[in-house]
Amino acid sequence: MRFSGIALILCGFAFAQVPQTPEQAKVPDDTVVATVDGKKYTAGEVRKLAAGLPPQYLQGYAMNPANGLQQILMTKNLAEEARKKGIDKESPTKEQIEFQVNSILANLAVSDYTMKLFFSVPEQQKYYEAHAAQFEQAKVRVIYVAFSTGAVKSETKAPTEAEAKTKIEGLRKQLLAGADFGKLAKENSDDKESADKGGEWGMIKRSAKLPDEVKKVIFALKVGAVSEPVKQPNGFYLLKVDEFSKQSYEDVASQVIDQMKQEKFAAWIGEIDKRFKVKVENSDFFPRAQPPAPASR
Repeated sequence: MRFSGIALILCGFAFAQVPQTPEQAKVPDDTVVATVDGKKYTAGEVRKLAAGLPPQYLQGYAMNPANGLQQILMTKNLAEEARKKGIDKESPTKEQIEFQVNSILANLAVSDYTMKLFFSVPEQQKYYEAHAAQFEQAKVRVIYVAFSTGAVKSETKAPTEAEAKTKIEGLRKQLLAGADFGKLAKENSDDKESADKGGEWGMIKRSAKLPDEVKKVIFALKVGAVSEPVKQPNGFYLLKVDEFSKQSYEDVASQVIDQMKQEKFAAWIGEIDKRFKVKVENSDFFPRAQPPAPASR
């Protein structure tokens, strides 16, 4: 996936809520909680100051709020000194400040856009029906034959890759000849959990955390068909689909909303990315970095 320039800029400028213990949360805003450099600070004032902290500083603040307040106030004081001297008006400082401010505001614009995305129930149901394949699931049986990846066989006497391949191909021939899948799974599968259930792997969704190659084979199979052996890093799979079905709208409603938001946001940010695509008029001014030369031997 290619990220837009805006997305890259925004990564470091998301703000999170300042963590508070239950005891801290009970302290009223108008309660004086600290004195610094002769000035008294209320809980509300400290909370407001801490609210501007980026996420990377929040953990340190939560561990030691007093030290965190000290750092905030020291930073604020030094910044005021810089303003008095006009440093914030000098280049490149003023441009750096502008960039930081713009980045924060851009992040807030993105947050505002995503927070206000709304889809009616009929719109969600229409999306669900139009993307039915994404919510398909398959009831799968599996036979798994593991193999050793080392040069020397392990203590469990796992077969070599070649031996495992021969075995899995032999099992497939038996299945194609009419052998019972459940019986062969119980007697031969190294996936003991499914083997004990006759090879039943359960309902596999397209979103399941399985290798893409395995899912691709599952959803390309016809009901009742047995796959070719599927090689994975430590073994071979034989897969059989007993039935296909579709997850109900109620079960995937939150997933539907998430996908709709992602697509809407991608289209929106994509249009912005397209508008500000740079057409290089002078390649001397905008050179492309050259890949490093291969190391000589």
